[in-house]
Amino acid sequence: MYTIAATFDVNPPGEKAVISREQMWKGLVQKAEYAVPFVPAMDDCQIIERFADGFIREIHLRGTVMRERIVFAPDVQVHFTRIDPADGGWIANIMSEADRGLLLTIGYLMDRFRATRLIPLYYIGVSAALVALGRVNVESTIFVAILIFWSFSQTGGQAGLNTLITQIYPPRMRSTALGWAGGAGRIGGVISPVFGGIAIAQHLSLQLTLACAAIPPLVVAVLVRLLERTEYIRMREAQGGEGQ
Repeated sequence: MYTIAATFDVNPPGEKAVISREQMWKGLVQKAEYAVPFVPAMDDCQIIERFADGFIREIHLRGTVMRERIVFAPDVQVHFTRIDPADGGWIANIMSEADRGLLLTIGYLMDRFRATRLIPLYYIGVSAALVALGRVNVESTIFVAILIFWSFSQTGGQAGLNTLITQIYPPRMRSTALGWAGGAGRIGGVISPVFGGIAIAQHLSLQLTLACAAIPPLVVAVLVRLLERTEYIRMREAQGGEGQ
């Protein structure tokens, strides 16, 4: 599995026209329903089936006919899963807000294995990078390389978690689940500097401070792996097996 993700300012500095969150959401829905004006390589886009929280569309992209399942988490995310051909990966368009305003994150994931096995690898990578950053010279090339690896792992893990949420939560609470996921990140952004200040006040070394910061990603990795066991039990219960 490989992940590509990028975040853009919806209203970058210097732009006179300001797009609201409501307008941005309407644009994402329009793009999902008929993407031809937005994707130059696409020749046709037709909705062939609708359901409670989305639809299935057929697209003609670079001469190839494909089908995608579109799922909406209102005002938060549009999730595209390629179902024909199978294992075609997914794309997520995620709206969020930061100090600088409204943001749009576009993530693309090619999935060949279970997400509950691969997402933990990203977070293990985050932990390893944090520990390594405390042990190399900040002016060295390897420090920059580790920093890039940390950013890659962090972005890939978060994108994977956001999509996993849309798969395991039912439609009626999917938006709430995504909101809590984003809120947990904001809470961490508030709490982490407090612990950083405590570490400085206690004169802890940089190596020890970063090693402590590496613990939460490891916890995330363990919890995501446990989701696979939960999924297995649920499948066995549905089949009347020993998992009851």
